[in-house]
Amino acid sequence: MSGTETKVLILKSAMDIIQNDGIGSLTLEKVSKKAKISKGGLLYHFPTKESILNEIFANMLTKFEEKLNISLLTDHSNEWSVNYMKSTLEDLLDTQYQTSGLILALATQPALMELLRNKYKEWDKQMNKSKSNSDISKILRYAADGIWFCEILGLSKFSKKEKSKLLEQAKILSEEE
Repeated sequence: MSGTETKVLILKSAMDIIQNDGIGSLTLEKVSKKAKISKGGLLYHFPTKESILNEIFANMLTKFEEKLNISLLTDHSNEWSVNYMKSTLEDLLDTQYQTSGLILALATQPALMELLRNKYKEWDKQMNKSKSNSDISKILRYAADGIWFCEILGLSKFSKKEKSKLLEQAKILSEEE
């Protein structure tokens, strides 16, 4: 198995542990057993539990940004904040990354929080560069974040139909500006 394949296996094993047993159950020992690799092999790729969490979270953000960039490339008529909302709603359908454990990790891992802060700064710049930097755009962007956090934390769930309706309303609002 290549180094990249091993890293993917380790990260998948860690995500499975987080999703099934909670973040408090994540240990290097459990990850190495789940991945069926030696602890030394695990430590070669990820020397700490924090390094695993950092990689998982960075991958989660990268996948979201890929969705956002694809949305921006394929749907030129929409405002940046509408594409952000669309990408957010699509991201919620990807159950592989829906875990409140990662949100808990944010609270305990300053490096993860810093990574998220930096991404938000980048997204703020992108939103500010968009064709319409109005209050409606900001409301749409932060509404998308609110929906994401509600679902991730299990506070509220939106059906696919409700998400589609929200996205249609976001498009209408952005066109009215």
